[in-house]
Amino acid sequence: MRFFKLSGMALVVLCAFAAMMATSAFALPTVLIGGGEQASSLTGKVTSAIKLETPSTSLECSSGTGEGTTEASKPLGQFHIHATGCKDFVSCTGMGESADVILMLGSYHLLFDTLKTSLSEAGVAILFLPSATKFNCSGFAEVEIKAGGMILCLIKNPTALTKVFTAGCEGSKGKIEESKYYNAGGTLVSISTLLTVVGTAAATESDIVSTGTSEHAEDVLIMI
Repeated sequence: MRFFKLSGMALVVLCAFAAMMATSAFALPTVLIGGGEQASSLTGKVTSAIKLETPSTSLECSSGTGEGTTEASKPLGQFHIHATGCKDFVSCTGMGESADVILMLGSYHLLFDTLKTSLSEAGVAILFLPSATKFNCSGFAEVEIKAGGMILCLIKNPTALTKVFTAGCEGSKGKIEESKYYNAGGTLVSISTLLTVVGTAAATESDIVSTGTSEHAEDVLIMI
C-alpha cells in the first residue's frame, strides 16, 4: 500500500479524533502505518549504552541492535534486542550467544504515560514486557532477568509523521523512573516491578537505562 501524504485539514481531523479517543474508554494510541492500520516490521538501534542496574550492581552493554513487528490495527508487537559488549567487571554472555552478547526478547505496547497530570495531556510511551533473560558473567555468576517485569520508556517524538522514533528509558539504582501508565480503560496503573536474580541471591528490583531508535519501512503516524 502506498503512503498517502496527509493534508493539513486531514491532520486536524485526525488530531481531533485522537483527542476524543484519548478521553474515551479506549485510552490507547492508534498507529497508522503507510496510511492505514496494517502490520509492519521494524529495526532498532541503541544510541546509548544499555545499563541493567540493581541497588548494588550494574551491568553495561556498549551497543545493541534490534528488530520487531507491529500488529495490524493494534498498538503492540514483538521485539528482539541484541545487546553487545556486555560487561560487569567481567564479560557477560547470554545462554547460547556469542561472547559479550545478550539477547532479550518479548512483547511491547504503545500507551499513554503520566507525562503530565491528566490523560488528555499524557505523553506516549512504549511498555516493554521482556521474557526471562539469562546470562553468565565469565563463569562467576548466572544472572536472570525474571519474566513478568516491565520497562516503561517515553517516546521523544510521538507527534511526528516519520519512519524513525526515539525512545528513552530512565532509572537509577534499580528503580525505573517512568512507573505509571493509562490502560485501555483510561485507568492509571503501575507497571510490574522488573526483578533480577544474581547467583543464589534473592530477586531484587532493577531498571534498564538506555536510548534507542526504531525504524519502519514506511511513514508512521501515532494518533494521540
